[in-house]
Formats: sequence, C-alpha cells, structure tokens
Amino acid sequence: MFAQVDISLKEVKDVLSLSKTSIYEDENGVNYVLEPSEDGKTAVRKDIKVKFKNNNNWQVEGLDEGEEVLQFVYGIKDGSKIEIQK
Repeated sequence: MFAQVDISLKEVKDVLSLSKTSIYEDENGVNYVLEPSEDGKTAVRKDIKVKFKNNNNWQVEGLDEGEEVLQFVYGIKDGSKIEIQK
C-alpha cells in the first residue's frame, strides 16, 4: 500500500505564486523570471526571491500582482526576441 498526504502547517495570505516552469535559476543560484519588455518584443530578466516551494507552484517575492511573466520556452534568455500571441 501507498499513500500520499499533503499537510498544511501554516497558511499564508496575500502572496504571489507562480508555476515552477516560469522560474529560472542562474549559475549563482539566483532565481528570476522573464517578462516581456514594454513593447512586447524582447524577454527581460527580473530577479525574484522564492519563499516556499511545493510540487508545481512556488511562492515568490519581487513581483507585483498582474505582472506578466513568460512561461518556460526552451532556449529563451534575457534579451531574446519574442512574439506574444493572445
């Protein structure tokens, strides 16, 4: 037999969480996300702090509610040309 149990030890309110596929880590262990530039044509790096991790969603600091971030695309990096399709 096998059972998987998730136990919440603490509830935190008013925090932002992101899918882990939106969060990158550089060679120095700094976490960041990539956002579209103001004109939406370039990926721009923004450093963040990861506060808590669960399987798929990570609580983060350093972003404001409503900010757009790019989800993982192979080979994308700061300065990459992008095209946003809505």
